[in-house]
Amino acid sequence: ESVHAIDLDNDGDIDVLSASSNDDKIAWYENLTTTSTEEILIPENISIYPNPFQESLTFQLEQTGNYQIQIFDARGRLIQQENIQEKEQQLSTKGLLDGLYFYQVKNGSGALVASGKVVKNQ
Repeated sequence: ESVHAIDLDNDGDIDVLSASSNDDKIAWYENLTTTSTEEILIPENISIYPNPFQESLTFQLEQTGNYQIQIFDARGRLIQQENIQEKEQQLSTKGLLDGLYFYQVKNGSGALVASGKVVKNQ
């Protein structure tokens, strides 16, 4: 008996492959979860780099102001949040595991300014 998580069909998401010695069958459970990874820029111009990142991410905004940066894991759980007021903010990501993450940047009113995806790769 064995279970493996792998992107079997190269569609960018992790599928499950299992094998059983009881019935000599291999089963493939395709991940059909739909996740939007479309980047939104409204209306401020924001740069996030490097992508892929290792120990930090830099958020560069067009102007100073009250902003909140939120980082979510692939399951949508909020794992890091930071308030910034400068044009450029370096966010430490040393505690994050390798993988896909989503970010949101909100202005002082709580309105979404930008969102997108980043990848941590050591």
